[in-house]
Amino acid sequence: MISLTTSVIICAYTLKRWQQLISAAESVRDQTTSVGELLVVIDHNDQLLSKAKVAMPWARVIASTGTVGLSGARNTGIAAS
Repeated sequence: MISLTTSVIICAYTLKRWQQLISAAESVRDQTTSVGELLVVIDHNDQLLSKAKVAMPWARVIASTGTVGLSGARNTGIAAS
């Protein structure tokens, strides 16, 4: 039998939506069925990356290595998962 785990990827790029980012990540963390991993991908924003790493030690917070934009961030998350 194959055992599958779930990765949830949340992408963010701006501090203007900080509270929404935290709320989304906490919502994933607090699910009744736990996920295998929560990846928070920060799209080319060093200040947001630093703040997210401190605020979410229970998530895997990484910098996007792709092109600027949602597709690059999603692809970074997929590769990391």
